[in-house]
Amino acid sequence: MPGLFNVQNALAALAVCEAVGVPEQYAFAGLMKARVPGRMEVYANADEKVSVIVDYAHNKLSYQRFFSSIVKEFAGRDVIAVFGAPGGKAYERRQELPQEASKWADYLIYTEEDPAHDSVADICQQMSDATPAGQPHEVILERPAAIERAVELAFSSDRGAVVCLLAKGDETRQHEGDRFVPCEPDGEIFRRAVKNALARRASAADGEAAANGGAVARDSADK
Repeated sequence: MPGLFNVQNALAALAVCEAVGVPEQYAFAGLMKARVPGRMEVYANADEKVSVIVDYAHNKLSYQRFFSSIVKEFAGRDVIAVFGAPGGKAYERRQELPQEASKWADYLIYTEEDPAHDSVADICQQMSDATPAGQPHEVILERPAAIERAVELAFSSDRGAVVCLLAKGDETRQHEGDRFVPCEPDGEIFRRAVKNALARRASAADGEAAANGGAVARDSADK
C-alpha cells in the first residue's frame, strides 16, 4: 500500500511479529498482500500521466498525513482534490478541510459526501467561503460530475497530475435524508472518466489530422 504513513504501519507490524516470534518470511508475505479496498488505492492510465488515489481521509488529521505523503510520492505533479463534508455532524470540517487541503493541493473541487438532511449546496458554499484567498477551487454538487471535471483538469496539466478522491473510499452508498442511496465507488467513476477523456482526445486528434490532411490536399491542388 502506498503512503509514507503505511511504511510506519508496516514497520510497527514487523516489530510486533518479531516480538511474538512470527518468522520474518511470513510477516513479509503478509505485508506483500496487504490491501484495504478504498484505502490508498492507486489507479493510473496507460501512460501514467494521470493517476488517482482513492482514500477514506475525511478529517484534518488524516488530511495532514495523506497530503504530506502525496506531495512527496508524486513530486512535481499537480494535485487535484475532490471532497466534501458530511451533513448533520462534524460541522468544523467545512472550515478545516478546505484550509488544510489548500496547503497542499493545486486545485480543489467541493462535492457531495453523505449530506444526510443538509443541503449539498449549502455545505459546499460554506467550504467555498472557508477557502483561503487565491486558492483555485469550484463547486460541483454531483460527485460523478466532480470526478469527471477533476480528470479533465488532470489531462490538461502539462506536468501530469494526481487526483485525490477523498472520504468515500470503496463505499457504494450515499447518505441522503433518511436513506442510503446506491452510488458508484469513486474508483469506478474515475476509470470511466479516464476512458471518456481518452476517447475525446483521440476523437479530437483524428479531427485535427483530417483537417490537416484536407489542407494539404488543397495546397497540392492549388499548385
